[in-house]
Amino acid sequence: MHGTLDRQSQTLKGIAEGMGVDFNSPIVWPGLNEYNSEAMIKAIHPEPLPKLGTPELYRAHFRLLREGLVQWMKGEDTVQACFLIQNF
Repeated sequence: MHGTLDRQSQTLKGIAEGMGVDFNSPIVWPGLNEYNSEAMIKAIHPEPLPKLGTPELYRAHFRLLREGLVQWMKGEDTVQACFLIQNF
């Protein structure tokens, strides 16, 4: 079982390979995703952003994401709705 993020499926694949087992059809559960990065950024920057394509735009994207994560960890209301782990 893993979330929908690429890194989660890659991690499970690596673990399976290391254990010598075959996980051809793991259960994919979005509830295991930590947060919605797009929603996190929109919570602190609701205006449309340009499509990523330059190093400067990627840096700006990750600065906004980092700021959103900091606010989320502090419990600020603007980003609390982005928390996705549900139904536990």
